[in-house]
Amino acid sequence: RQYQYVGSGKVARIFLEVLACDNLPNMEAAHIFGNKTDAFVKIVYEDCICQTIIIDDKNSPRFLPWTKRAFVLHTNYPSSVINLGVFDYDPGLLNDHDYIGRAAVDVTNLRPGTEYMLNYSLFDTAMSNDRKHQGVIKIRIRVEIDDPRAYLLASLTMPPTIYVNSNTSKDFDCVHQACHGNYDLRKYSLGTIMMLLSELAGLGRVTYYVKDFVAGLFFWRSTSKFSIFGKKKISLPLNSICAFIMAIKLVEKPTLLPTFCFFSLGWLLTVAMRLRNAHPNPWRRSPTIRDLFLVLIFGKTRQLSSEKIEIGEGAEEAQRYSQEWADLITNAEKKAAEQAAEIAKEQEELYRELEEGGGANTEIASSFNGPNLTPMAVAKKYLYPIQQTMIIVC
Repeated sequence: RQYQYVGSGKVARIFLEVLACDNLPNMEAAHIFGNKTDAFVKIVYEDCICQTIIIDDKNSPRFLPWTKRAFVLHTNYPSSVINLGVFDYDPGLLNDHDYIGRAAVDVTNLRPGTEYMLNYSLFDTAMSNDRKHQGVIKIRIRVEIDDPRAYLLASLTMPPTIYVNSNTSKDFDCVHQACHGNYDLRKYSLGTIMMLLSELAGLGRVTYYVKDFVAGLFFWRSTSKFSIFGKKKISLPLNSICAFIMAIKLVEKPTLLPTFCFFSLGWLLTVAMRLRNAHPNPWRRSPTIRDLFLVLIFGKTRQLSSEKIEIGEGAEEAQRYSQEWADLITNAEKKAAEQAAEIAKEQEELYRELEEGGGANTEIASSFNGPNLTPMAVAKKYLYPIQQTMIIVC
């Protein structure tokens, strides 16, 4: 493997190899003559822009070890996302490369020193309910960190604003589509706003996890296990104990409310990390608070070590865990749909009564003679900033 070193970051190095793509759509106009997609992958990461070799006439291309497929990406900010865009190569200055699909790699879930072989589905856009599946890309990735303390402290800073340049408009289009997809989410559109609202509505499932946490808090469920002299383990409702002490102190000293509010933020993040590490699937776990604390104290002397995960480890338990939550959410959504249907029925009956009383068709609109302005144009001043904010949140 011959790696190409790109980027100016200093806190970490990401060893990335593009191995293959499967089931890509045939983008050639002359496919009736047997022509197939001439695929290549564009990689965009912070100030890095790189590209694999072009594989001619293959809808499932394989990037061989001696070809241009391996890159070392230098990291400035630990939470930066690797954008992968797959394109069909078209020669000439007037022909743009045909966009196929994109994928985003979140490196925060990767443990340093551990080599991952990952498959990502390709989609034509970054966020959309009806986005189209465009095949699969397979990569090999590994993160190397020389100074864990510097890496940890870098994640506490604000991400820098990075500007990248390209030589031609064709390359610029490829970079933009690799990052944002084929649909421009920053263009003012009611369809974009509704799509982002739907994306945010999908996050409503978090409320079920919050309800379960609150129930455990009130019923003093055991959340933490401690060992006594390295032998016997005891379980304690640590979250409930903490909440009980805070409630007592607030009753006695209400001026502590701002302090406890800020403390609760860190407490909730700690609880979320503990719940994540309690997942039966080892691939979903993250470094513990103990690991991060030791890195912060001892610096280079304490590395975030690699982890060996056996094939199929925790697969059955993770499947049962996911199925239990899926059943819980499905039942809750079913009840919510039944309640919504009852409310809609009541509203329909109310509307029927208004019609019978002659009040449903009362004209309350007014008209005026003025410039021909559409409602969307009038509302742009207020809706467009909201659209940009939702893009950041999603």
